[in-house]
Amino acid sequence: MDRRYINSIILCLMVFLPTLTLPVKLFTSSGAIVQLTTIVLLCIFLWKNGLKYSVILNLSLLTIVFLLSTLITQYGSIPISIYLEMLKLGFLYYVIANSSFDEKKFFSLSYSIALISFIIILWVLFLYKGAVVVSYMSIGVQLTYCSIPFIYYIYSGEKTKKALSILLLISILLITFVYANRMSIISILSIFFCADIIFSKNFSLKAIIKRSFIIILCLIFLDNIENILNYIIGLTKSQGYYSYSLNKLSFLLSNNESNTAFLSGRDYLYRESLSLIYNNSFFPKGIGYYAYMFGDSYPHNLLLELGLEWGAVAIPILVVASVCIYRGFSNCNKIEKFFFLSFFLFAITRLSVSSSYWFETPLWICLGYINSKKVRNKDENK
Repeated sequence: MDRRYINSIILCLMVFLPTLTLPVKLFTSSGAIVQLTTIVLLCIFLWKNGLKYSVILNLSLLTIVFLLSTLITQYGSIPISIYLEMLKLGFLYYVIANSSFDEKKFFSLSYSIALISFIIILWVLFLYKGAVVVSYMSIGVQLTYCSIPFIYYIYSGEKTKKALSILLLISILLITFVYANRMSIISILSIFFCADIIFSKNFSLKAIIKRSFIIILCLIFLDNIENILNYIIGLTKSQGYYSYSLNKLSFLLSNNESNTAFLSGRDYLYRESLSLIYNNSFFPKGIGYYAYMFGDSYPHNLLLELGLEWGAVAIPILVVASVCIYRGFSNCNKIEKFFFLSFFLFAITRLSVSSSYWFETPLWICLGYINSKKVRNKDENK
């Protein structure tokens, strides 16, 4: 079997693995199936591809950075735990995305697997009547992954899959709205509009009317969102279902400050993080500094986390990263651009209010993919 095809299968399975193994995890109350499957897929990948020199070099540099942070700071055990999580949730995906694979085959495979994953999510929500056996954040992440191949086939030109893809995307948006987090909706819509721009041949009158129609629908929805929410909440309650996401959103829209059950506390985290950055005079404090100060894993914002850990050094880091991403992205075709931007937009929207860049899987997929494209472009220009 072609190596690029095998790599496409492995990357696709790794992306959807948390959902595909969900029935087994719920039945056994153990995540061992995920770990075992990951090890098997990694062994197959290494057997077919080996390890690139650039991957070994980057892993060595990351290891040195974490070792320095462990030795220099007073909280050495925290960087070690972050390092281990980074290897599992980040660098592993970087390695696989850094390989040579076929984007079209990836989307073709992920279309079927995303459909299976979506059915599994619906089954879990139906079986447990929306109870939080799986966190609403995790549901949002997996539904966003599911939306990517469906959005691709809306614009790919394959008419046989377009109608079903539109129906599935609408269904995902509805389920996300009811059972997942708000940022997942923003991620999905961002990816959709990104695809609309990338795959549009020109901005014709038809395209302008279509975009205007979508914007008008969104405005009508936002203008009536509170009434819609109250209706859906009443409907779900009458059927015995519970939606934490809907109740939280309803609470936020009502401006009711007496109930703190749905408050995330991010405003407090942001204020404390900014205060720490200013008090430290933008001096780097090392990996895991926020966890050491507050006990929480991260400040739920990419820029704040960079500012705390790297201080003023974060600015050149962001500049260099932006230049490298642009150089790798500039020579991509439409399908390659969509692949990169779909995961990139997903990562950025999540990192603006949640997660850590050390653990954010879509971000590491982007980094591995863009590094692979940059190296490939260099080889082609020789």
